[in-house]
Amino acid sequence: MKFNRPLFRIIGFFIIFSIFFAYTTQVFTRKWGYQAQTTIFYQQPEDSIDVLFLGASGFDWGVSPLILWEETGVTSYVRAIGATTSSMIYYYFLESLKYQNPDIVVLDAYHLVRYWNIDDNEPSYRRSFEPLDFSLIKLKALFDISKNSDFDTFISLLFPFFRYHSRWSELSKNDFVKTDNPEDLIFKGQFIGFEKYEIDYSDEFMAETNEAKGISEESRDYYEKIIEICNEKGIHVVLMSMPRLATADYAEYNAVKTYAEENKIIFVDYNLPELMNTVGFEPEKDMIDSGHINTCGAQKFSSHFAQILAENYSLDDKRNDPKFEIWDRDAAHLRALLDENCN
Repeated sequence: MKFNRPLFRIIGFFIIFSIFFAYTTQVFTRKWGYQAQTTIFYQQPEDSIDVLFLGASGFDWGVSPLILWEETGVTSYVRAIGATTSSMIYYYFLESLKYQNPDIVVLDAYHLVRYWNIDDNEPSYRRSFEPLDFSLIKLKALFDISKNSDFDTFISLLFPFFRYHSRWSELSKNDFVKTDNPEDLIFKGQFIGFEKYEIDYSDEFMAETNEAKGISEESRDYYEKIIEICNEKGIHVVLMSMPRLATADYAEYNAVKTYAEENKIIFVDYNLPELMNTVGFEPEKDMIDSGHINTCGAQKFSSHFAQILAENYSLDDKRNDPKFEIWDRDAAHLRALLDENCN
């Protein structure tokens, strides 16, 4: 049997070119800091996550799945991306259902009153979709984004190299080697940080008003798609916000509260002073910056949210299941860090 040498050479060229192009793309693509969080989600055993958190960086810092585990034996994962958009929350939700069948989906409440334009917020979109594995859902997300952009084409979204090829002068060692800290991978999507940011907020913080901000129609459409799918699958939906001392607004609270009532879903807003008091929030100790709580604060709010889950939903306690022993080990590691840093 004779080899077709020209064809063999063409195939070989494309294989070598594809490997080189893939590596070059990986080097030039910006490192947003979310790849490990996404990769570890893919490694979770199928249908092992009870509660899925979808939103922005308030969840990354403020939600501790290991505290929820310690308190209730419920498994959870944080799939949140800093400054993400309601559209990407929707596509993260769809992609997550390929791997998990959660009992509860917790959505970032205040995305309902956020307005996005891709050409003004390109980094927000890119840091959301670039860490995702290739899939039809990712392709749909890229089509969705590109049709609303005058700047980004579908090709530049699908192949980030065409967007980042001019980054020569910015490249550093971190672009060529993996820099993930293995310890960071045990926290089920939570970001860990014990720095303290002392912030003063006035007595007018979250001052009550009868005004209500307008709901973003784009966000409403995406959230209602999520809610519809959840209703079909018997998944409970919760709206939640972690403390945002720099931007919290009672008029936004009123808008989201009305939306939650209309859809008959629970809304938990940890910007409300009464809930902060219940949790034992200490702004001088529990913030890592003006918009995010640190890991000490996350312990308090996650413990309180564990009570809400226990009081409102019947979820299996897996703490005595040997298949989930790793959760005990990981929680013990986090507890040691909390004992060391949060006294």
